[in-house]
Amino acid sequence: MLSLSLHWLPGCAGDASQGATVELSALGDFDASPVTAEAFSASEGGRELTFPPLTQAVEARLDTGTGQWLGIAERGSRGVELPLWPVGTACPLFSPDAASPYPDAAQGEALGWSADQHALLIAGELSAGTSSAQAVSVDLRTGEASQVPGGMLQGRAYATITPFGTDLLVAGGLDTQATHDLTKAPPLDSALVYDIANGRFDNAHPIALSRRRAQHAALLLPSGETLLVGGVNIAGEALVPLEAISPVDGTVRSTPLATPAVGRIDPVALTLDDGRILIGSGTDSNGKPMGLLEWLTPDASSAYFTPAQLPPRFDRAFVAMPGGGALAVGGCEDRAPNAGEDCSACERGCPPSGGYDAWWITPEGVPEQLPDLPVGAPHPELVPAENGAPWLWSAGARSWLRFDPWQARFVPVAPDLAPGPDAGMPAPVAIDPGAFVWLSSDGQHTTLDGFRHGTRERFAFDLLPLLGGVPPSGSFPDSPAWHLAPDRSPLGANAEVRFDPAQGLVLDGDYATALLTDTSYAPLRLEMTLVGGSPPRVRLGSREVGGADCPWPAAAPDTLVLIRNGATLQLQRGNKTETCIVGVDRVTVALAGGGSARHSVIRNLSVRRSVP
Repeated sequence: MLSLSLHWLPGCAGDASQGATVELSALGDFDASPVTAEAFSASEGGRELTFPPLTQAVEARLDTGTGQWLGIAERGSRGVELPLWPVGTACPLFSPDAASPYPDAAQGEALGWSADQHALLIAGELSAGTSSAQAVSVDLRTGEASQVPGGMLQGRAYATITPFGTDLLVAGGLDTQATHDLTKAPPLDSALVYDIANGRFDNAHPIALSRRRAQHAALLLPSGETLLVGGVNIAGEALVPLEAISPVDGTVRSTPLATPAVGRIDPVALTLDDGRILIGSGTDSNGKPMGLLEWLTPDASSAYFTPAQLPPRFDRAFVAMPGGGALAVGGCEDRAPNAGEDCSACERGCPPSGGYDAWWITPEGVPEQLPDLPVGAPHPELVPAENGAPWLWSAGARSWLRFDPWQARFVPVAPDLAPGPDAGMPAPVAIDPGAFVWLSSDGQHTTLDGFRHGTRERFAFDLLPLLGGVPPSGSFPDSPAWHLAPDRSPLGANAEVRFDPAQGLVLDGDYATALLTDTSYAPLRLEMTLVGGSPPRVRLGSREVGGADCPWPAAAPDTLVLIRNGATLQLQRGNKTETCIVGVDRVTVALAGGGSARHSVIRNLSVRRSVP
C-alpha cells in the first residue's frame, strides 16, 4: 500500500475540494493500465493506494466545475505528499504577514531549492533598517512556510543557495551587517549550512571560503560539491578562480579546477543537459558587460571548448536546452543614449539598436542567432520547462513568453500569471520540469509566487503515439511532434530537423537529432514506422545504437522495434533481431539521422516503459 496526502497550497484559491473527484495516475517503470489509475473524493485529503509496488510518482488531476487543478510528486519516505496547483494561473505560495514581515521589498535575497528534500529557502537581503540575517523555509509539498529560528550568523546579500548533501548551502554574499550601503558592503569569506531536518542554520560551524566572494554564481558538481563561479572580491574586482565546497566534511578546494579565461561579476553558470558547464554573461571589474562564453568539463577540472563570443549585453539570460545546447536572450547595450532616446528601462546602457536578440547555442559550442524577441527584454529571466520550451520573463516589458523549439522563436503566452521577478531579484527556480517559483514585490513585501504549467517528469508516460496525429490541447499549434524537441545543428552542418505533416519526423544530416524530453528509462520498448531513408540512430544516454555500433537488421519491413531489458538490447526488424549489450543505468532517448546519407523519416513513434 502507498500512502498519499493531498495538500491545497496556501494562497492558491483555498480548498476547492468539496464534491470534487481527484483522478490519480501511478508513474514508474511500467505502462499505464487499469491498476495504475484510481479516483476518490478530494475532500478525503488522502488515503492508502493500491498502486503497483514499483510506483515512483503520482500525478493528480481535479476538475471542480469552476476550475482545474493538477499536481505531481515523487514517492518519499512518508509516501507521496502531493500539492494541488490551479491550472493556467499563478498564485502566491508564501506572503509575509504584519507579525513576520520578512522578506520585505528589497533586493539581494537568495533563493535556493533542494529537490530531494522538497525544501526551498529564501535568505538574506539588502535593506536598511532590517535584519539581513533572516531566512524563510518553505516546504513545497505542503505549502508550510516559517521563518528560520535564529536566522543566519551574519547578514548577507547577493549570496547563493545550492543543495549540499541533505541540506542547503548559503555561500558568500555582501556583509550587510557591516553596512547597508551596497557600494561599501564587503564580500564575506564564509558559507553557512542550513540543516533542513532541524530547520536551522549551523551557525556554530561556518565554512571558511578560500576568498571573499559575492555576486557570484553557484552550481552542483557530480561529486555533490558546490562550485562557486566568478563574483566580486573586497577590492571590487571580478574574481577568476573557482572553488568547490564538499558536503562530506566542509572542505574547500581550488584545485584541480579549471582557470576561467576571464573574471565576471554577476555571471551565469549552467549545468547543461549533457553534464558540461556553461559560463556566460556578467560584467568585468569596470562594469562593462561581457559576451564571452566558456565551457568546462562536468567536474569543472578543465576547459571543454575554445570560448565563443556573443555581443556584450547587460543582464543577458541563459537556460540549458535538451541535448547539451543553451538559449541566451536579451540585455542592454553598453552605450550612451542617442539624442531624444529613452533608455530608462535599461538602468545600465540602452536598448540594443538591432532589437533584443536571442541565440541558440549548439552542443558543439556554436551560437546561432534567432529572430529578435517580440518584446523588449532589458532584464530577462529564462526558466527551464518541459518539452524543451523554456519560459521567458521580461522585467522591462512585464511580459511572459515561451520558446517554441520547432519554430525556433519565442511566442507570447496568456496564462493569468502574477508579475515576474523585478530587476535585481534572484532568478526563478524550476522545482521540476512542469513548475517554477519566483520572488515578486508589491512595493512593501516580497512574495513567493508559483506556477505549474504541466506534470511531465522523468517517469511520465506518453498516452498516445508520438508523431501520429493532432497534438494535445495546450501544445504549440505548429508542433505536432509533442514531447520531442529538435537539437540545434551547428551553422554550416547541412542538417535539418522538422516535422512534415505529410511525412513525419524528418532527420536530415549527420547532426540532425530530436530528443524525447524530460524523461528517463530503465526497461524500454520503442517502436516506429520508417517512412523514408535509413533507420535512425538511437541514442540511449551516451550510447548510440542503430548505426555502425549495433546496427539495425537489414530487412524489408518498415516497422522498427528497440527493446531494452537490463543490459540486453534488441533491435528488431521483421523476423530479424540484432542483439548487443548496453549498460543498466537509466537513460534518456534521442533519435538521429541514419545510414550513410544520415537521412531518416519516421512517424508513429511510441515509447513503452515495460517489456512484454
